[in-house]
Amino acid sequence: MGYVARVLEIIPDVEPDHLLALVTKLAPSLQDGVVEHVLHELFEDPAYPKVDKKGKGKRRQTDEDIREEETSLQGGSPAKRHKVDYSDKTREFRGGIHYTDLALEQLQTDNPYIPKPYLRQLMASFNGLYAPTHLFLVDQEKQRKENKSAARLPYIHKVHPFRQSSKGKTWKFEDAEFEKEVNWLQDEAERRDRQAAEELNDEETGIECACCFSRVPFDKMVQCPETHLFCIQCMNSYAGTLLGGHDPNIICIHQSGCKAAIPPSELRRFLSTKMMQLWERLKQRKEVEAAGLEGLEECPFCEWGCLIENEDEKLFRCGNNETCGVVSCRGCKKLDHLPKSCKEVEEEKALDGRHVIEEAMTRALMRNCPKCQKPFVKEHGCNKMTCPNCHTLSCYICRQVITGYDHFNQVPIPTTSANAAKCLLWDAVEQRHAEEVATAAQRALEEYKQKNPDVDEKELHVDLPPAPAAPPQPPHVMNMGMGHYGIMDQNRNQARAAHAHALQGQLTQLQHQRDMCQLQIHGFEAQTQLMRATVARNVDPRFAQIFLQQQVDMAEVVEQERRRLLEIQARMNEVQARVDRARVNPAAQPFPQQPMHHPLNINVNINYGRQAALLAPRWRVGRR
Repeated sequence: MGYVARVLEIIPDVEPDHLLALVTKLAPSLQDGVVEHVLHELFEDPAYPKVDKKGKGKRRQTDEDIREEETSLQGGSPAKRHKVDYSDKTREFRGGIHYTDLALEQLQTDNPYIPKPYLRQLMASFNGLYAPTHLFLVDQEKQRKENKSAARLPYIHKVHPFRQSSKGKTWKFEDAEFEKEVNWLQDEAERRDRQAAEELNDEETGIECACCFSRVPFDKMVQCPETHLFCIQCMNSYAGTLLGGHDPNIICIHQSGCKAAIPPSELRRFLSTKMMQLWERLKQRKEVEAAGLEGLEECPFCEWGCLIENEDEKLFRCGNNETCGVVSCRGCKKLDHLPKSCKEVEEEKALDGRHVIEEAMTRALMRNCPKCQKPFVKEHGCNKMTCPNCHTLSCYICRQVITGYDHFNQVPIPTTSANAAKCLLWDAVEQRHAEEVATAAQRALEEYKQKNPDVDEKELHVDLPPAPAAPPQPPHVMNMGMGHYGIMDQNRNQARAAHAHALQGQLTQLQHQRDMCQLQIHGFEAQTQLMRATVARNVDPRFAQIFLQQQVDMAEVVEQERRRLLEIQARMNEVQARVDRARVNPAAQPFPQQPMHHPLNINVNINYGRQAALLAPRWRVGRR
């Protein structure tokens, strides 16, 4: 189960996008414990984005918002209802035209011995904001008093302190944003004083925590049944770690080895409402598992369970309507699929998987023209393909548009030249098809299993085409230990292959000429019919005479094209017959017998050249 699913089991109302962002941020640095750290962050921040039951994100009120609303209803100060962190120097500047003058005036009043140019420069470094500048000066003065030295200050104290103008013209200006920051600083100063007083009181009258050994007031301590005391922060962190691991047994962590369980009354003192609900659910689940009730079933999508007495009931209706409420099948533990049976659903899923794999195999086998996207498949011949629709040249291997044979490595044997990196002009098409189809099937199977991990791989089996026989060895390997007769046979086979390739090229050209001729005939006939219809509608004898003459000329052209079509068809039949004879019995074709000379490999190229010269006129080997 993934990190996101495990966290959603514990905190089901968290916004999935926010949760995924947390997991993505923590997963690279934390190999283990990602779920625990994510839960800790969510529990520490109760205002995390949440979703409602319909899945739409909404913001829920936090304890701070409730306190602010109560303060507002009771007539509290507007400054206490602020939600902006005015100490942040990166926030947007929203002051008016008098904001800067009022801020500098107030800074001079609060720090009468600091020069105004330094205050203006410091305020500019804090994005022109008053509150961050004021807090920086307060901390700077605090450090100066603690170090009892003013030598490191970036300014020189003024001899005469700043005095506000007696006329008070400056204070006639008003700025709402500046007033908010002043009120916020007053509240912040009160909070700091209150916190300092509490810390001082804790140091004097507090009790030492048995975990972190810090002194904390008694009302902020958690006590186990054996009177061991721990601060709320330590217990909150400890309980969050246990609940993140689905362990509701929150026991004492004293060094003496005390294993007493923390009572629920103490847990409610430091656990948040959400954490307390999680503890109750986990505790209830452990108790139900320990009871061993017969007939108890749980929802496959959450932890809600119930007893079902009717054995014929096929559906499980989850009663956790707040976060789940899913209706599932009791047999396969999946979503409701009635009236279909579990077996039918599995068969349909397996059938869909097989269809996906078969479509991937088909796409691997088929080629599409790079220009018109018309599909085609090569049965035999070289890898320079001509689209039957738009006549675009493309490579059968890399499927890119090419201009000619310069794209290919035309050497029949392996070499170390620069052409070795090019696509092969000739290869075993059956073996290439088998390898590409098998690779596509395996890739599609893996992708489908990732999306459907519960599917049975045996149900997705698709029969692959039988692998062809291994290709023949390269000529330089076949020639090792081979005499002159073997080389002659090899040369004859190469010549036959070249002849068959030339015949196939002639047949392709004739087919193209036939198609073009048929298109012209259809076009001329359509023009003739249009002329006849025009003559029938037009009564002017002059136009009728012109159209009649054009019809006669068109008829002569059509007759010529038909005779040309018959000639092309006859040539096609002749070439097709020769191709069929070469395909059925290639060894029956006559070859000239050459006198055998010295049986050394040095004469191979000479003999092969003589054979090619004799074969050319007899087999009419043409150029493509």
